[in-house]
Amino acid sequence: MLFQRLRATSSLELRHFSTLEEFRSSERLGEAHVLPLSGQSSSAHAIVRLSECKLVVKRTFPRILEASYSPNGMLCIFPLTPPAGFKINDVVVDSRSVVIVRGRVDCQIVEPEANLFAVIELDPAIADRGWPEDRTGIQFVHADTPSDLQALRGNVARLLAAASEQPRDAASLETMERQLLCSLDDVILNARSTLRPPAYFDRYLRIVEQIEAYQQFHPDADARAGDLARHCGVSARTLQNATKSVRGMSVHRYLRLRKLWSVRRTLAVGRPDTVISDVARANGFRHMGEFARAYRQAFGETASTTLTRGQRRASEVQNPPATVVYDPAGLC
Repeated sequence: MLFQRLRATSSLELRHFSTLEEFRSSERLGEAHVLPLSGQSSSAHAIVRLSECKLVVKRTFPRILEASYSPNGMLCIFPLTPPAGFKINDVVVDSRSVVIVRGRVDCQIVEPEANLFAVIELDPAIADRGWPEDRTGIQFVHADTPSDLQALRGNVARLLAAASEQPRDAASLETMERQLLCSLDDVILNARSTLRPPAYFDRYLRIVEQIEAYQQFHPDADARAGDLARHCGVSARTLQNATKSVRGMSVHRYLRLRKLWSVRRTLAVGRPDTVISDVARANGFRHMGEFARAYRQAFGETASTTLTRGQRRASEVQNPPATVVYDPAGLC
């Protein structure tokens, strides 16, 4: 509903992304790698650039996101609606959370459902606001006063609405920017509890990276959890705990999702000589009936539909329609 009420102006940049490729090109706040949890990856961004900060509102999609953020000043991230199972580095982000990022931070994000959240990127000149904090890293602040967070969200909505109007003078936006930052200060300064990622998370992340590297170098292998555990030098239980903590799902489900997306990327290229069963087997699928069911469940279409669409697009690129020039004399 929020994005339906907005329109792009000189003060508000508004973008809608219907495909994964469009979304990937829009991740401006850091280096990002995204693995959607389904074939639906539509999203939207609204951006307002102000004198001392930048406000970004994002509507996301179900995904696993690996992002390395390096803000010049500081990032503050908070949900605008109650998030559904949203986790960063195995810390649950709930309706009262504000995530603060300083310096370079690697974030492993799991979003089982679509979310709507705001990001305030503060300029270095105003990043030191007297908040209790470390100089670098990531903090999860729990807003103890609901009215403070409600005021912050209200200021976000009013600023977006104002930026969506045209014309809008700079002075009024600067006033609303000060109100936004003051309400953010209230949330942080009145908060009494903060969290940081659990101590085990870095170890679990290294285990998951070993699993991913193994799959990358052995794409056609049908590795079992026990085999992967021995490869990583850990117990099967630790392997499952690591994958659940870092990626939000079992190791079997996670590796199958990666394989399905690898197949989908190959089919979407649309090479005329592509054989679906060959692509599936090259990615570790041994039973074509099981593969077909898993593919349709994940993406809401058959593998042949994806391939046909890719081949049609490839053909259109190679053979663009001829340009017809109108000739009033009927000579062409």
